[in-house]
Amino acid sequence: MTKTLKNIKKDIMEDDSVEDMMEGETEMETPEMPEPIVDDPTAETLIASLKVTLSDVFSFYLKAHFFHWNIEGADFLQYHSFLGEVYEDVHNSVDPIGENIRKLGGYAPGSYTRFQELTSISEASKVIPPAMDMLRQLYDDNEIVIASLERSYELAEMNHEHSISNFLAERDGIHKKYRWFLRSTLANR
Repeated sequence: MTKTLKNIKKDIMEDDSVEDMMEGETEMETPEMPEPIVDDPTAETLIASLKVTLSDVFSFYLKAHFFHWNIEGADFLQYHSFLGEVYEDVHNSVDPIGENIRKLGGYAPGSYTRFQELTSISEASKVIPPAMDMLRQLYDDNEIVIASLERSYELAEMNHEHSISNFLAERDGIHKKYRWFLRSTLANR
């Protein structure tokens, strides 16, 4: 079964606590996208949401970087360059998300296993997909990132964490620009 934001909130202290980081992390169920409407504006819920956002953003970064290395086709240089810009920008946003979790008193997840538990973004296939399939996957994954950013933004606003909500709003705008670029590239294909 999948975990909701409420269940992730319950597990927050035990899953990413100092003790777990020292002894290894516990197993969890596969995550699902948390509910878009948040009725628990506590700092713990914000921390849990930011952990999901961090996991979504890192997973998106990793897939974009993988596609950057492996894309092929007639428009190779254009796609390679675009994906390079995307993965570099997204990579630069990972650290501030983790630091915002720490600022709130939580512990940021940092293992591939924990990221996979928290994200709804599927791992890249071992088979290298064609260029348009790569871009379609990134488009879909980018939608997950946007939804995650928006949930965390709402919680940050509810908690009066305006520096965090400002950062998330800026990231939301950037990912919506990626949505436009990817949608336009995929149009009529």
